[in-house]
Amino acid sequence: HEGVDSRGVRRYFTIASSPTESEVRLALKVVENGSSYKQRLMSLNNGEAIIASQLAGDFLLPSDQSEKLGFIAGGIGVTPFRSHLAYMRDTGATFDTVLFYCANTVGELAYRDAFASFATEIPLEVIPVIANEPVEAPLETGFVTEEILRRRVPDFADRLWYLSGPPPMVNAYSKLLREAGVPQRRIIRDFFPGLA
Repeated sequence: HEGVDSRGVRRYFTIASSPTESEVRLALKVVENGSSYKQRLMSLNNGEAIIASQLAGDFLLPSDQSEKLGFIAGGIGVTPFRSHLAYMRDTGATFDTVLFYCANTVGELAYRDAFASFATEIPLEVIPVIANEPVEAPLETGFVTEEILRRRVPDFADRLWYLSGPPPMVNAYSKLLREAGVPQRRIIRDFFPGLA
């Protein structure tokens, strides 16, 4: 596109749709006066072409469905979890799953209705953690802490943890989990190359 800013004309996206769904679903955060890329993307008309390449990734569910899972998502880093949870629902997978969904405000929570629906069909608890506005239980205020982990997920040390979001958040929660007793090999991190 014309008028390209310093961030360029390429982005990495995590697919939010499940392999069981017929349409590819991507999600992104759009802010006022954002990058030239997102401005152009949001102005596309039906039928305009874009180029997608470099299909890659290893942020996959385990094959053993007896594995208990813990997800921590930051902001739009929730997209792979939307994919995982839709896949569980559609295939009847029975992973016992807890999702901590971290956002600045309740209004920034994506897929809230979808997650509520999934929780009626699969073993799932969704715990929004809101940093910049007061909330009431069952939501949590601030950031995920060891105290919140112990209170909300007493078996957290036995779970396989998946982290997705901005690199500083992923690094901080990886450290938190390790210090709380979760072995490094039980922590799987999504890689956001566009933010690294």
